[in-house]
Amino acid sequence: MNVLVVIDVQNCFMFHSGGMDPTKGGTFLNAGEQASIDIVDELNTLVEGKTHVVFSRDFHPLNHISLEGYEGRQIDYKTIWPKHCRNKTLQCKSRNQSEPVSSSEPIIHNKIVDTTIGTIVDVNDKYLEVVGTELSYMFFTSPKFREPVRKLILGNRDGKYKIGLDDTTSESITETPKVIDKKDEERKINYGESLTVDGDSRKYISLTKGERCDKEAYSAFNYHIQYIPATPYDPNNTPKKDIPPTDAANSTGLWEWILNNRDGKNEITITVCGLVGNVCVMHSLLQGIALWNNVYSKLPENKDVKVKFVYSLKGTRFAMVSPFKSTKPDFDTDNVVGHFNKEGLPDGMGIISMKEGNVTPSERVTSFEVLTYDGDVKNQKGEFAFTEFTESKGNLVYDMYMNEQGNLGGARRRSVRRLRSSSRIRTVKKSNKTQKGRRVKSKRRSYHRRK
Repeated sequence: MNVLVVIDVQNCFMFHSGGMDPTKGGTFLNAGEQASIDIVDELNTLVEGKTHVVFSRDFHPLNHISLEGYEGRQIDYKTIWPKHCRNKTLQCKSRNQSEPVSSSEPIIHNKIVDTTIGTIVDVNDKYLEVVGTELSYMFFTSPKFREPVRKLILGNRDGKYKIGLDDTTSESITETPKVIDKKDEERKINYGESLTVDGDSRKYISLTKGERCDKEAYSAFNYHIQYIPATPYDPNNTPKKDIPPTDAANSTGLWEWILNNRDGKNEITITVCGLVGNVCVMHSLLQGIALWNNVYSKLPENKDVKVKFVYSLKGTRFAMVSPFKSTKPDFDTDNVVGHFNKEGLPDGMGIISMKEGNVTPSERVTSFEVLTYDGDVKNQKGEFAFTEFTESKGNLVYDMYMNEQGNLGGARRRSVRRLRSSSRIRTVKKSNKTQKGRRVKSKRRSYHRRK
């Protein structure tokens, strides 16, 4: 099984013509049109040999706790960020009871792509924010991706071909945003049917992340950041904490989908790429590895499964924030691994160092492969020690239930219910630097298949 996970190549990250270049009016949130053109060109060859393709998409509620503009929040680039990639059909309950829930967000329809025939419509110089959370319209320039992406976009609007929370399944535009009336822990994951296209043996699916009101998922695999709002709510006093990847309670559903679509294959290669290499692609790599080692590798049904992770510079662009001064930094000279070690290491993962050698699928992942911007395998791998959690920290038991028929890749949608999780979390300094925490032992999580 060879999986390509394309991270957040969507229109809401490319709506400024200046891209990430601040001298042209851009910000680090805006990859720009050229980045999407280049990424799609590179994906045309990167997708060769892949059996499954997952497109993750940022999909925040209108007033997600990390976004400015609601309930007195102002941008600080530490805990509060500019508005981006928002699902304009859904919003969280107001955290400030003196402020009514807003329904004044403009409803802007997609006039950028004619999805009936898969062509780009001439819209002159209009900002591409109007297309919002949908996959980049630049995929329509590719004969290889045009049809699967067209069908994904159309299907996602009707709640098909996607992994996401059950209350965000349909993406049809509504006149008034619906208010989420459940706690984050009560919202279930919905698994849509995989998409297949005539003449193409690959399975495609999209995955929405960032949907929980007080949690954030830079990673495509899990929600790994918890916001802790004070009572009464104070936007200037809302600490942010890491959620250790020690159980599956905060999964986005990606690992479950991969494991239930392997069709008996015991070797899985997962290649991650997309936007941006120093945030969401990085966290998807590291959190995905940590979850495999801590949780999924320990399940009896996965005892013979071996996994390999690949971090691909091909198909990836970086945000131009310190220490990176280019959207395509040199992996060695610009010390990309140093950034991983400073900002991205989850609990249990030791310092990463680059060492000569090849990476092969293994039952326990302690290294990852790196592809260059040309798609060549670097002669050095990222190697690290991974330590089991040895000290109990509260109840980390998680029970996963599936519906009666088939696996997650079947024709019916499956629901994943979070029953119990009091996963303890550790404070992150405002600098967002990774803080060493106590190692904890996770009780083994299991899911049960009903026949």
